Amino acid sequence: MRRAPGIRRTLSTLLVVFVCLAPLHGQALPTEPMLRLETGMHTAQIRRMALDTTGRSLVTASDDKTLRLWSVDDGRLVRTLRIPIGPGNEGRLYAAALSPDGRWIATGGATQAVTEGPGNYHIYVFDAASGELRRHVAGLPSVVNHLCVSADGRHLAASLGAEGIRVFATDDWRQVAADRDYGDASHWCDFDRDGRLVASSLDGQLRLYDQRFELIARQPVATGSLPFAVAFSPDAATIAVGLADQAVVALHSGANLNPLGQPDSRGLDNGDLSKVAWSADGRRLFAGGRFQRRGTFPVVVWEQAGQGKRHFWSGTDNSLTDLRALPQGGLIAGTDDPAWLRFDTTGQLIRQRHPVAPDMRDKLGEHFRLSADGRRVVVGLGYGGERSILFDLDSRRLFEGDINETWLLQQELDEAGFDPGAIDGQMGPNTRQALSDWRRQQGLGPGGLDAAARVGLGITPLAPPLTRAAGLNVTQWKNSQHPRLNGKPLPLAPYETARALAIGPDGHAGDRGLLLGTAWYLRRFDQAGNLLWQVPTPDTVWGVNISADGRLAVAALGDGTLRWYRYADGVELLSLFVHTGTLEWVLWTPNGYYDASPGGDRLVGWHLNRAERADGLAVQHVVPGSAAEAAGLLAGDLIESIDGVAIVSKADLVAAIRQKPAGQSLRFNIVRGDDYLYLDVLPQRPDPNGPPRLGTVVGAALARANASDFYPVNSFRERFYRPQVVTGMLDTLDEGQAIAQAARRGERVQAEQTVAKSLPPLITILSPGDGERFSQAQTRVRYRVKSPGGEPVQQIQVLVDGRPLSTQRGLQRIVQPTDSTPSAGADTGASQTASSDLALGQEGVLELDLPLRDLSLTLVAENRFGASPPDTVNLRWEGGQTEGFVIQPKLYALVAGVSDYRNDALDLQFAYKDAEDFATALKAQSGGLYRDVVVRVLENPDSDGLLDGLDWLRDEVTSHDVAVLFISGHGVNDPDGNYYYLTQEADTERLSRTAVPYFHVQQTLSALPGKVLAFIDTCHSGNIMGARRSVANITPIINDLASAENGVVVFASSTGNQYSLENPEWGNGAFTKALVEGINGKADYTHDGKITINQLDLYLSERVKELTGNKQTPTTTKPQTVSDFPIAVLR
Repeated sequence: MRRAPGIRRTLSTLLVVFVCLAPLHGQALPTEPMLRLETGMHTAQIRRMALDTTGRSLVTASDDKTLRLWSVDDGRLVRTLRIPIGPGNEGRLYAAALSPDGRWIATGGATQAVTEGPGNYHIYVFDAASGELRRHVAGLPSVVNHLCVSADGRHLAASLGAEGIRVFATDDWRQVAADRDYGDASHWCDFDRDGRLVASSLDGQLRLYDQRFELIARQPVATGSLPFAVAFSPDAATIAVGLADQAVVALHSGANLNPLGQPDSRGLDNGDLSKVAWSADGRRLFAGGRFQRRGTFPVVVWEQAGQGKRHFWSGTDNSLTDLRALPQGGLIAGTDDPAWLRFDTTGQLIRQRHPVAPDMRDKLGEHFRLSADGRRVVVGLGYGGERSILFDLDSRRLFEGDINETWLLQQELDEAGFDPGAIDGQMGPNTRQALSDWRRQQGLGPGGLDAAARVGLGITPLAPPLTRAAGLNVTQWKNSQHPRLNGKPLPLAPYETARALAIGPDGHAGDRGLLLGTAWYLRRFDQAGNLLWQVPTPDTVWGVNISADGRLAVAALGDGTLRWYRYADGVELLSLFVHTGTLEWVLWTPNGYYDASPGGDRLVGWHLNRAERADGLAVQHVVPGSAAEAAGLLAGDLIESIDGVAIVSKADLVAAIRQKPAGQSLRFNIVRGDDYLYLDVLPQRPDPNGPPRLGTVVGAALARANASDFYPVNSFRERFYRPQVVTGMLDTLDEGQAIAQAARRGERVQAEQTVAKSLPPLITILSPGDGERFSQAQTRVRYRVKSPGGEPVQQIQVLVDGRPLSTQRGLQRIVQPTDSTPSAGADTGASQTASSDLALGQEGVLELDLPLRDLSLTLVAENRFGASPPDTVNLRWEGGQTEGFVIQPKLYALVAGVSDYRNDALDLQFAYKDAEDFATALKAQSGGLYRDVVVRVLENPDSDGLLDGLDWLRDEVTSHDVAVLFISGHGVNDPDGNYYYLTQEADTERLSRTAVPYFHVQQTLSALPGKVLAFIDTCHSGNIMGARRSVANITPIINDLASAENGVVVFASSTGNQYSLENPEWGNGAFTKALVEGINGKADYTHDGKITINQLDLYLSERVKELTGNKQTPTTTKPQTVSDFPIAVLR
């Protein structure tokens, strides 16, 4: 390997050179916010992983353009790190390295930033504790496939997609060595304990370098032709090589690369074993990849350093992408799902972070069905048709199970007020009777589900995509790069692979045409095979369908989303994401208006790049043997000026070179790393009439890169939660018209204000770090807060286990003086801060008195635009005896039910009885988990009575206690969408004077210092399984209460447009019956005598659906900052 020459402050070289100018295609990274998924887990393939020397911190890099730091001990996500990203592949991460001491994280991949064309890829370096992007290393000639760090942390090596490998010193991030003599891509490298380096290449060669990075051996791999992963054994005596073309592992000498044979590979007859790792003691060799056994992808294990017995560890559902041995024994495996798994030393799977994005592969045929108007879609959340769901845009609900026409009939009859019995897809006597009653009301006479009934009930077939039609013979369209229409090739880009097909409806615009989904695009062709439009997609299109009315195209993408497009021209209209674990969902427009289930508004957010383009042009590539190379120009150099004239564009560069008289040199002022250098170059014109040639490719350069910001859409709930805008998109096929339509219907739509100009602050805990220990109550917490728009930070909340810390000292609230200059509270001693400083970030210190136990500490900052995303660290108490429950908590419950309204038309049968029965169940907990239970029951309260009850809660609850609010009755939304609980005197025409607005509930519950539970049962229809009226939308208040800054665990009786049902046979509403049963013991699934939030949630979900025949689905929403905890014990 050629070592990089020493850097000199001034280089003066007079050369007669051959100069080459290539086209410049530089572009800025997007400066406007971009909508991105954020599920708490990767949504695309995990490419690489890295561990620190303790094995407690894990880093994963993914095609989803995020880098994630995990706690290995408990599998918890510690931090998500974001680089500058762009459209297409820009920002996909293929490599990750974690320093041995865990202080910094490096990543790279398709990371050109502002550059187009060949060259100038970047490595980004983050501070692990703060998440700040500390450095970017530019000038790499190709994609970064792999990063490895030396055992002493002094060197980082990069395997590249072309031109070999590079090595950097980590003290100043200068390139110290390079080997360009590679015939193909390098995908892996590894250091041994003494600092020697081995690298693989798809040219079939292994290369070994000494500690000075001089090449000491080069050897073809012993078997196969595509060496991929390489790993030194702990004693450095053996190198294991995973192969990308065979299910074989090759062994080579760590001294000279001589072949040493291979482990037993008998019967390994498919896929590959491209990933390898050694156990920490060197006794075991691990391998995995695309090799399958019994339908899964196992870890293959050989004992005795690869020479002994072979066996298999648990198979996974998808191919293995990386293997990392833990220093304490065991293994971590990354998968393509994406997931990561932790095995113990016996091969038992002890922890797994599952994928939460739907698997959209094979969404073909019956696996992807669509209603005629495109408003209902049936799709599998798993591979193909596994875990089928129906999503209904009109009712804003998600349904599980096999969906057939009878199921649709039952749903429509129920919505029309005719009880079909259980909604189970079976044509039983109740469904027949309900259909008969409906037909009689409609004047249709006797009959079944005929054409007239289908029209009257709005039932249209859920049809799969059409792939065959007269005159349209599409072939080779599935997993092929050469699709054909009637024998004629359909034009695709080189290497573009078709995945899905749908033929348009007959007679649409006189041309059926077809829709083709590929790895990169959604394309529409006419019936002659001419391309009508194409739109790039963020991931592979695995399924497509077209509505029978010819208005909409729907695509199932590899990122787990369903996307609706205007069929006429391909304009994107809506995107839907469903969390496979919780079934939370979010549906959004291109400009960020959204609808969501409870908890679903955390699943998507705004990504904002924080990077600046440099003045000048970067050298992206230097032609070997050219004048540029001879002059000493290197890829990554930044050309600031020529002969004192600033160079900011291609035109400037061309003009500077061409205007110089022949025979006179040009002085290039360049920046290389932290140095300013000068090169004198004398252009040569081989053709006197031709242009000079420099022998470089130049492009835009990155001057500064900070970690990108990210805000969940719920940070902008007040402006962007607009369900009517979302559903109106499929009516109008235009976002502007949908907004106007929603306004005409009375929905409040605020004046347009860009996200970038109305940002909440961001806060990061700098110390103590996640997982650190504390030994005394008083703890100093360092934080960094920034307000990107320069808005003053008005408050910093301190939360312990998700609730306000009542004993906090130090900076608690920033006062806003009348002169609008932000200043700190009187006890902070902090100085005044200019808005520009706030935009960049300001550090501060809190002195807190923490409880003496293991806990989670969260900071939330607020400005006038809203609250920041929470930042949380888990801390471990090591100072001796913990507080535990030396003082048992008291439970305070305010329980209200209104059955008897002043307006008799609103009366309910069981709302107050529900409150009484729930109060009785709580009182039975006294002396168990709680030292006392104090319940105030309000029978048919008026507004003053309920407000007095809220004041009572505020006065009584301490940080040691648990507070419960239970309200049953009616709730309504006013024309502006504001929610009101109807108290006894309620007049729906005078809500502000006769009902309790949500604001009072939120204000009280968010201020309580203890744990807080809210049970909301206010979506009653007013009749027992009877006629329907408009139901209140409580989703926004659920999501608001369960936000980090409010910290309330919310149990709601129903979701979407469902009603809360009550029945004399139950003696309660369905929700309260199940709730009381669960608290009284039936929710004790673990049989340990304790009932936790998660257990009660599960019981409520199953029991209420059972009672109501799937007509009512309760929901539980828990703040991200609150862990599961017991709320009742068996008595």
